[in-house]
Amino acid sequence: MSVEGDQGSRLIPEQNQVDEQSPPKKPPYIGHTLDEARKLAAQQGYALRVMRMDGENLLGTTEVVPNRIDIAVENGIIVPR
Repeated sequence: MSVEGDQGSRLIPEQNQVDEQSPPKKPPYIGHTLDEARKLAAQQGYALRVMRMDGENLLGTTEVVPNRIDIAVENGIIVPR
């Protein structure tokens, strides 16, 4: 439900408000090929890191990179981790 304020401004419905404390939602890449996902991620300001490839867990570093998304790949397609 929208509410009009004294100045005529409209408030966003509660369910659509963004909690500034929560991390930004990361775009879904599941179902894309690795190349497609990397291009899409780069356009959106993210970097992808493959942590599982065709059932084999890969090593990764422990540094925190806020715009990096860890992914899993099976037969060239991004799958849920």
